This record gives sequence, structure tokens and C-alpha cells, in this order.
Amino acid sequence: GTDISGLTNYDTSMDAKTDFNGKSNTAAIIAGDSGTKAAKYCNDYTTAETSAGDWYLPSTGELYSYVYGNYDAINTTMEKLGWSFGNISFWSSSEKSDNYAYVVTSGYDSMGANFKYNNNSVVCFLDISSL
Repeated sequence: GTDISGLTNYDTSMDAKTDFNGKSNTAAIIAGDSGTKAAKYCNDYTTAETSAGDWYLPSTGELYSYVYGNYDAINTTMEKLGWSFGNISFWSSSEKSDNYAYVVTSGYDSMGANFKYNNNSVVCFLDISSL
């Protein structure tokens, strides 16, 4: 693993939950390790109305607030569309150490460090200040 320069290493999940710097974390990850797929995927993501760089890999604080804080509303909407949010672990841009980054699991009041090379899901956040 790589300890990304410019990222704070959070020793505990509780400490990591205070990180709301997803946009700058994503930039630091890409600058420090261009092979990091989750951050690069979000940074490169585009839609008809957005450009590369408008989207980012959220931090644990952002992700936890969104995924767990709004789980019922998100899941209800997804069920109406024929999908289920379920219990999915999403990568964050918050780092624990050279080998571990934090994930937030939907449906549970849960977040923790996971080995960086494990497979987890990715959700990207849109930086609306860039629009």
C-alpha cells in the first residue's frame, strides 16, 4: 500500500467520521497514487451537464452522513425503482494507513478500515460549487 501524502491518517473510525474533505482528499489521492481506481473513477466521471473533476470520492464524514443518515429515504426510493440499497460497503477517501482506507456500510451504523486492495463499491459525490 501507499501512505498518500496530504491525507490525514485517522487512527479510529470515530476520528475518521470528522473528515469532510472528500474533494481535496480525492485530489491528493490522484496526485499521490494515480493507480487508485475509486478516486480516479469519481474524478473522471462525467454526465451531460458535468465535466471530469466535478465529481469526487467522498470522505467518511460525508459518506456516513449521506449513506447511513439517509438510508431509509434512499432505500425506499430505490425499492420504488425495483432496486435495493441493501448492505453495501462503500469506499471513502479517508485513510487509516498505508494499507487501509475507511469504508461505510449502508444499512448499518457501521464504518471501519478495510485493506485498500479489497473490492468494495464506490459512490461519487458531485461538487455543486463547480457548476
